[in-house]
Amino acid sequence: MTFERCRAAALALSLALSVASCSAGDGNSGTPVRASTTEITVPPLPAASASLPSNRESYPFLASDHDATPVDLGQHGYVEQEFLVSGRANVYSWPDLATLAVLGSGPYVTRILVRRPSDPTRFSGSVRVEPLNPTSGHDLDAEWEIAHNGFMHSGDAYVGVTISPDTIGALKRFDPARYGGLSMASPMAPASRCAPYPGSTDTSGETGLAWDVLSQVGRLVKTDSPANPLHDLHPRISTLTGWSQSGSYDLTYLDAIARHVQLPDGRPIFDGYLPGAGSYAATPISQCAALPPSGDPRARYDPPSGTPVIVVTTPTDFYSAASFDRRTDRPADSDTPTRRIRLYEIGGGSHLPGDQGWYFPNADELARAGFAPEARTTYPLSSFPLHVVLDAAFANLDSWVSTGTAPPHTTRLTPHDTTTWPVVPDLDQLGNPVGGVRTVAVDVPIATFVPRGLRAPHSNNSYYAGYDIPFSPEYLKVLYPTHADYLRKVSTDIHRLVEDRWLTSYDAAELADQARAANIPAKWGWSTRDVTIYPIRIAGDPVLHSPTRTVLDFGDALTALVAGMFESMYAAGGVGLAANQIGVELRVFVYDCPDADGLWHSGVVINPQLQTSGVPAAADPETDSEGCLSVPFDTYPTARAEWAKVIGQDLTGAPIEILASGTLARCFQHEVDHLDGHLFLEALTGEYAEAARLMIKERSWTVPGNSWLPDVPEGTPRPIDRNFPTRSGRVRGPLAPVRDRRVTW
Repeated sequence: MTFERCRAAALALSLALSVASCSAGDGNSGTPVRASTTEITVPPLPAASASLPSNRESYPFLASDHDATPVDLGQHGYVEQEFLVSGRANVYSWPDLATLAVLGSGPYVTRILVRRPSDPTRFSGSVRVEPLNPTSGHDLDAEWEIAHNGFMHSGDAYVGVTISPDTIGALKRFDPARYGGLSMASPMAPASRCAPYPGSTDTSGETGLAWDVLSQVGRLVKTDSPANPLHDLHPRISTLTGWSQSGSYDLTYLDAIARHVQLPDGRPIFDGYLPGAGSYAATPISQCAALPPSGDPRARYDPPSGTPVIVVTTPTDFYSAASFDRRTDRPADSDTPTRRIRLYEIGGGSHLPGDQGWYFPNADELARAGFAPEARTTYPLSSFPLHVVLDAAFANLDSWVSTGTAPPHTTRLTPHDTTTWPVVPDLDQLGNPVGGVRTVAVDVPIATFVPRGLRAPHSNNSYYAGYDIPFSPEYLKVLYPTHADYLRKVSTDIHRLVEDRWLTSYDAAELADQARAANIPAKWGWSTRDVTIYPIRIAGDPVLHSPTRTVLDFGDALTALVAGMFESMYAAGGVGLAANQIGVELRVFVYDCPDADGLWHSGVVINPQLQTSGVPAAADPETDSEGCLSVPFDTYPTARAEWAKVIGQDLTGAPIEILASGTLARCFQHEVDHLDGHLFLEALTGEYAEAARLMIKERSWTVPGNSWLPDVPEGTPRPIDRNFPTRSGRVRGPLAPVRDRRVTW
């Protein structure tokens, strides 16, 4: 098939938080009860219940053994407990960085979810406190989802705090008996209330109570009172952390609240902060407050004097932060006694990786809370090991707090062009970001880690959810001729990252084990010498008009067939080829073509099943031209879905899923049509359908037996001989002329 113009689709990304605003100025209505610029208060201790029972009939929402991928805490020497905490909390006005005023005060009852070592001697001394992420309308323990293995290996305690009236409503639906008493009711007069977000009309709750809730829980976990669920552990360090919207809560807390509260002995409520992802922007101080605008001091990181802060962000978040209106909100690193801060922009991965998504609540939990399953994407989430970055960041933060040892410095991501939107960081030749916090995954790569997902049906947060483009077996052999070469490069990088404090020894051992077990380069494959070039069947041959058979034998014969298909495709100047186009009635196709971002992909899919977005009613003659190696010399505008996913098997029979956009999506749809017994001509409409019918008649392509044999010009590149990426990577060097060819299947 011929694709005359390849055009990347622009994918917008918005990380801004939207809130209702009731007034101008500081965004609050009502008259302040008390204003202060210097006063520091000690938050009261909240009341805490006994540990709530956990059994088959009643258990915590977000219980680890009920995650989509269950976690058995007992195997790690951990226990999980849930407590109700209650007290009184204020609603604040925050007109400028130094001023905090009380607008109202009222009671609250919320819950905390505690995970801790069952043996106190295993406790590290550190507590991670996370405001549970309310973005989805129910609690998400997002930081725990990503970093729980590191927490448990280190012996850290974890406390998740419900901080939203919305998510309290979800808890009550999940288990009315267990959570019926929870409340974050607004203490404001009805006329002074606002809805929590656009489209909502519920003004009964008040998210602004969250700040005092966090202060009081922060004090509780440091007290020796028996009411403290951690009193037998005697915590030394407490860290406020969070991911995505929870990271934004962290920013508002440390800017607006932290400088105004302390423990009775003068120590800070939280010893350090580690906000992550989306934390370039703060959260409004109350439901009636506006989001601090970009450039406002309240929107920047201005922690209390001497408090260590490490901000961790992903390339997905960079699209917002690196734009002109967010650039000033990226804090400069500092090691002064009064300002201790790092911004770690990760050189790879995405806002919502597999590290997190694999540990979402399971479908039963969500259904009981009134939600559909967390099917945020219709493609596999990225395997980028985000947890190794967080594990090292927490270790460095603890050292900064306890010994004053400053964390390492690193470069940041840089925008390729700040005049375009979304802003894209500079990429290396394999499509991964240049600079930022380095990992083995990008230093010794086996894939491109795409930071933004594709819009797809039933995919409510797809822009945040990146995916992987694994390199082809052929290119892996170029990068790493032997398994020993791959291991040597991984080992060298691991040693450097550990020495420079970017990788913990625990994660280093895990990554080394994974590298030893990896099939890199693949133990299967083919030589391109003496490979058959097959004649390509032309329209009218029955083999092109009948469904193909499922592949059952994944032996040498299949490997030889695929090798010949690749050779025939390249010899014909094509970018895709189905087995029945060479007369083999098996469900196999090969491909080598670009996606919407210009990254080229090469591979084989066996026994494919296809999923797509909606197909437009009509084709665009300027951009949708399509042709076929089995209908040589002609192209026609053909309507295709914007994205496609194939689910199938590789040459070993292992399952694979590949998400495609741009030309690659068109290719997948075209090739699966072949395997189902259909030519692209059948999808034509109107004048194009009539033109194709006349062409077939004129050329007598209505009878069996027509075929053509591709020529093999001297110097034609073969998959095994190429010195460039075939699965992924911006096309450079020897492949550049190929991008100007007619793209044909």
